[in-house]
Amino acid sequence: MLCQICKKKEATITLTKIVGGQKTEIQLCKDCTSFFSDKFSIFPLPQFDINDLLVGLL
Repeated sequence: MLCQICKKKEATITLTKIVGGQKTEIQLCKDCTSFFSDKFSIFPLPQFDINDLLVGLL
């Protein structure tokens, strides 16, 4: 299946969003996934302090 954004490369990633029981999927190539994650934070990483993490392990 081709990427639904660029329509040029093979889609290797499926993003799924479920809101109010309504499921929406989009097929993306690696390049478009990288672009969208960098520009729009579709994969936001949690912010944490490494010291808090290490203290929690004690």
